[in-house]
Formats: sequence, C-alpha cells, structure tokens
Amino acid sequence: MEAILDCVRQIVKNWTKTQVALTSDASPGNTTLNVVDNHRFIPGDHIILRDSTRFEGGLIVDHLSPYNDPTHIYLSPATPIRFSWTLSQNAVVERTMNDMFVKGIYIGDPEVIPDYPAITVNGTSKASEWFTLGSTKDRYEIEVSVYVLESTHEKGYRFLLQMIDLINRALQRNIFPLAQSYNVTSLQTNVDQCDMFIKANNVSYFTTNSRIILENAHHSQEDIVMAVWPDGTGMDGKGGTIQLAEGAGEDFLESDTSLIAPQILIFNSWPTTTEYGKIHKRELLKAGVIRWFAETYVHQSTRRLDTHLK
Repeated sequence: MEAILDCVRQIVKNWTKTQVALTSDASPGNTTLNVVDNHRFIPGDHIILRDSTRFEGGLIVDHLSPYNDPTHIYLSPATPIRFSWTLSQNAVVERTMNDMFVKGIYIGDPEVIPDYPAITVNGTSKASEWFTLGSTKDRYEIEVSVYVLESTHEKGYRFLLQMIDLINRALQRNIFPLAQSYNVTSLQTNVDQCDMFIKANNVSYFTTNSRIILENAHHSQEDIVMAVWPDGTGMDGKGGTIQLAEGAGEDFLESDTSLIAPQILIFNSWPTTTEYGKIHKRELLKAGVIRWFAETYVHQSTRRLDTHLK
C-alpha cells in the first residue's frame, strides 16, 4: 500500500504544484514564455511568474506549443507580462487556482492540518485474488481529499472545484503509474526514432519479456524487452545492448534519458467517483473526495512453501 500511496502523491504533487523554469528572459509586453516543459499546463490555466523575492499574477494561458515541441506557453493577449523576469533571478512559471495555492499534500488522514488548502492521500482497502496459476491481482482503493476553509466562501469553493478537476485529469493521464520499487539506469549512446536496439549502462535490471520505460523531461515510452546482450561495458561492466519490441517512438538523448525497470505492474487504474461536502477537522472545511483504484499484477512463487514439521 505504501508504494501506491507514494505514487499517487507524486502524481498529485506534479500537477497541483506545477512549476517550470524559464529558458529565456521575459520582458514587459511579452505574451510568449519559453519554458523547460509545458505538458502539465492547459489553455485557461491561471499562472504566476515569480522568483525568490517577488511575483506577478493575473496571467492566463491562451494556448501551448505542440506536443513535439513542448517548450512554449502563449499567454492571452489580454494578460501580457507587466514586469521583467530573468534567468539570473531563477524565474519560474507556477500554476495557481483562483489565486490560491496548495499548502501541503499528506499521506494518511491527519486530524490536525497546519494550513489550508491541503490535500490528503489515504489508503482505504487492499484486496487480492488469483489471476492465473502463478499470479494474483491485487486491488488498491485510495481516497484523494481536497480541503479548504469554509470561511473562504465562493473563492475557496471555486478553488476546490478546479483542484478536483485537475487531480482527476492527472490521474486519468496516468492510468499506468510508476510505483516503487524500480531500478534506473541510463543510455550509453543517443537513440534515434525507430531504433530497435539501445545501449544501456546496466542491463542486469532487464530480462527477456520484462518491461522497460524510456523517459526524459518531456516524454515517456513503455516497451517490452525482446533480448539482452551484456558486453562488459558501461557502469561497473554491467552494460550492454537491449532489443525493444516496438522500437523508439522518438529521439532520446544519452544526456537526459532514464531507462526504468518497473517491479510493480499497475495494469489498470481510474478515478471512479467524486463527492463534495463539508467536514470538521477542528474547524469547518469544504471538502472534495476522489475515489481511485489501482490493480497490480503480482507473480507468486507458490512452490516455495513454508516448512510444515519444523
């Protein structure tokens, strides 16, 4: 359960505390922001620009550069930048919801939460049943709750509605999330689109028919390992070549690509229901609860039984 909860909290954090760095200075009057990555923003988002000492709000995303070049955010012509923002001051773009920000994301359901708005990720049940002769299907039920103070009135309620919609979107875009534990290595050479063979620094994490994920800052691709050939290169002499089943869907650079070997297979997940209401946690709160499930495949070594007589 712990690995699944950590996985869900990371997804929620990535989407509700979305923050990306600028890649070039922004000047007053600009409506284009050059950023590291835009894929967690959508048209209509409210954003701010900030550095270590100041911020500028009231900016609205009009549209984004396409998927194959996710490095630009285009602002509404009605909300151009009013001040200068520089790389030297570590300026970043950050999502806001009705001019409010998430103050904390907690595992479990704490009775006392120090500040609001807040989000909790709480496990409610786990069920297991036989899937095949050598494996089981484990089903996890999780509740993601969003809390805002009742005293914030309409502003807080709008924040709640927008945040619930955003978390639902995040969970729907991650129906095969990555949960601990997993192993990570890197590429030895760049990979071009359609390449079927890749050079890895540690191939000991992979076996025939195992899963492999190629991931950089912008994209993630999952594939199946067809074959592995160690050749004594790479990290501690554990490097070699991996044959992919489908091949690379795009270019991956050696400098910024991770090769991930998942050990928990989540093959099905979805946010099923959402409920709204009020709750007391020492003070009256508005609350929204998303109920989410995940189903995992678990190999069972049924022949390795415990001893009976000793």
